[in-house]
Amino acid sequence: LNELANQLCQQGSEKGLKTSRELKKQLTRIHQYATHYARNRRLKYGIPLAIVLACVAYATAKQLPTAMKERHRAIAEAMRRHKAFTIPKLDLRMLWVPPGSFGMGAPSDEPGSSDNERPIRDITLTTGYWLGACEITNRQYRILKKSPLKCADDQAGVPIHHVSWYDAMDYCQRLNAQEELAGRLPQGFHYTLPTEAQWEYACRAGTRSTLPNGDLTILGLEYAPELDPIAWYQGNSFFPLDRSSQPTAFVFQRTTGPHPVGQKAPNSWGFYDMIGNMSEWCLDWFNYYSTKNVIDPLCRDPANGLSRTKVIRGGNWDDGARFCRSAERGRNPRG
Repeated sequence: LNELANQLCQQGSEKGLKTSRELKKQLTRIHQYATHYARNRRLKYGIPLAIVLACVAYATAKQLPTAMKERHRAIAEAMRRHKAFTIPKLDLRMLWVPPGSFGMGAPSDEPGSSDNERPIRDITLTTGYWLGACEITNRQYRILKKSPLKCADDQAGVPIHHVSWYDAMDYCQRLNAQEELAGRLPQGFHYTLPTEAQWEYACRAGTRSTLPNGDLTILGLEYAPELDPIAWYQGNSFFPLDRSSQPTAFVFQRTTGPHPVGQKAPNSWGFYDMIGNMSEWCLDWFNYYSTKNVIDPLCRDPANGLSRTKVIRGGNWDDGARFCRSAERGRNPRG
């Protein structure tokens, strides 16, 4: 296999990979050679898949254009140096979040808050992480998985929705496989969902107010003027008859649905749509807060009757103002 890989690399350097069909032919040759080798050696389960993948990766990497190799190395180096970078193909900007501490939860006098957001406890995140600047869009999701949205072409820029927690985790695993094979994922790094604490820490961006941009004033039927600059929510994602003349009792005519990502203002750390537009899965299973301060919290399947629900955060376009806050916690059994 090593000899065949070197032969393919030599051919690739002379001819170049001009079409995906040519690459497919070369990979087919590797598969046929491996099958023949396994049959002759009478290996019960055939040649190990890892050897074939290593051979394919080696042959493919040898034929990558120099500029692309440099780009791959630059991304890996940015990760090692804790710098922002963009994932190729997905065109997804990843921002670095440094380690730190913050107060997680909401005080009892916060408008719209509930008991499951208390008590406020001091959280320490000992390790920094990267988080996508925007929610994963339908276009980005389709690159690695089949989209559940029917109007896929018309909704390329909207955040992906109607996906379960397991769908989201499978997407992360596919992204890990893609980036590892391309040589852009340094050892010890991996993509996954943020923990609930990581999500709130990035959403607050160093603030202690109800919203990343200040406090919240709820008027009438879930309208809050402070949300308009940063979020799509019930107050601006429906078409009212006359909100200006009836700010406390307007009537909804029809909905607009989720909006393309990045249209509202980001928080001070550069993250868009943390509040509103589409609710976001977290890694944690839902559980009530403890009274203790915690380091790097992650709730794993609590045995308290809530173990079938996963945490969702941020609120979405058809939620009222009270559900669109930094501390608001949701849960969903679609895990």
